[in-house]
Amino acid sequence: ISTLYTYRSIARALPTVSGDDGMKKKMYAASFEVLHPHISRIKALMYFKDEVVTQFCNNMALLVPQDARKRNDDVRIPCEGLQLALISALDVVVLLDSLKDTKACLNNDFSTYKRAFAAVRGDVPNAERIQQENNLL
Repeated sequence: ISTLYTYRSIARALPTVSGDDGMKKKMYAASFEVLHPHISRIKALMYFKDEVVTQFCNNMALLVPQDARKRNDDVRIPCEGLQLALISALDVVVLLDSLKDTKACLNNDFSTYKRAFAAVRGDVPNAERIQQENNLL
């Protein structure tokens, strides 16, 4: 959470890309080099959030038996400690998601990163993997 909360825009500090094509490519390469480690950390955080949501859903499905869900019967309530742990996990996911949505600097950095990547795609190793990750953002 602190990673997102304390995140500051890097794209604003980068110079505006201008000049001839050779100079633009160098500037985009430098921008990509600067942004890539920071964007990778944010991507890892978002993948973690997605994994937590998946595990949360799986755990809820295990807690509530299928036949009880169909009948709408009173379902045996799990222990209070488990309920508190699930609520805490859900709270972290909601907080991460809302921080991601409210930090406009993340969107600015993502768009600058994608623009720089598009310009230097041929020179980057693992370009296909990065492109697939960028499509998920």
